[in-house]
Amino acid sequence: MEAPVSRSHIFIYCDNPSHPRRVAVTNFDRIDGGLFAGWCERPASRAGDRIGTGVTMTGDIPAATGWALDAGTANATVRNKYELVCRKCRRRPQPVRAEKLHPVLDDLIEAGVSEASLALVAAMLQRRSKG
Repeated sequence: MEAPVSRSHIFIYCDNPSHPRRVAVTNFDRIDGGLFAGWCERPASRAGDRIGTGVTMTGDIPAATGWALDAGTANATVRNKYELVCRKCRRRPQPVRAEKLHPVLDDLIEAGVSEASLALVAAMLQRRSKG
């Protein structure tokens, strides 16, 4: 019998004082069990539009349409890169690769946090890079 699939969720928002209320940046879900285990971005939505921050990379280059079908990329390192930025104020965009962001998200979940400001995530990324 398969182990049950568990999910954790983190909502990232901008709480810049110039906004009348906090602004959704993106969401991340951690899925454990089943065929996939790891973090997936679930973009924030606004009036039916999906707003995503992620880009799939092959090596250090953004993947072109159809990259998964290209035999030349079969053995390439594939990863995701995100630019966490508020769509309203555009202040301090936080470009980050998945391998740097995912441990920060794990730390937040371990601490029992399900919502985090963009400023907190940026500070945690900066502290981790110095550590």
